[in-house]
Amino acid sequence: MQGAANTITFTMQPDIALVAAQTITIAGLTGSATVDSGTPAVGGTNAARVDTHGAWTQNTGTLALTVASGQTIPTSDTTLTIALTNPAALQSSVTAPTIRADEKQRHCHDLDFPNPSGSVLEAGSNHVIRRVVMSIVMFLN
Repeated sequence: MQGAANTITFTMQPDIALVAAQTITIAGLTGSATVDSGTPAVGGTNAARVDTHGAWTQNTGTLALTVASGQTIPTSDTTLTIALTNPAALQSSVTAPTIRADEKQRHCHDLDFPNPSGSVLEAGSNHVIRRVVMSIVMFLN
């Protein structure tokens, strides 16, 4: 529904565990009416593994999540959710989002989503995130 909250679910599985203070950045979630000052609350089965709120940038549709103090993102599935506000008007489809995880601040690895509801498999042995499934439920009038 236009202007309503839209829950987005991410399930990720890193090749190596991510540790406290590492950042996971999801970009390309464009078109949301959630403004920059919005700090989407993180929910889902494994919400305690990251800080309670993500950092949101509206124009690039970028969400940055930080692994919480004393926590890790293990090599098994980690499921997180956020709620973004649907735009007031219908929009064209957007470019598929990307996900990036820093590796202890040394360098970053990128993965591209093949489509907004698909899963990504590791393209090479150096990728931090082996599998990401993103689910977006859209409600239209």
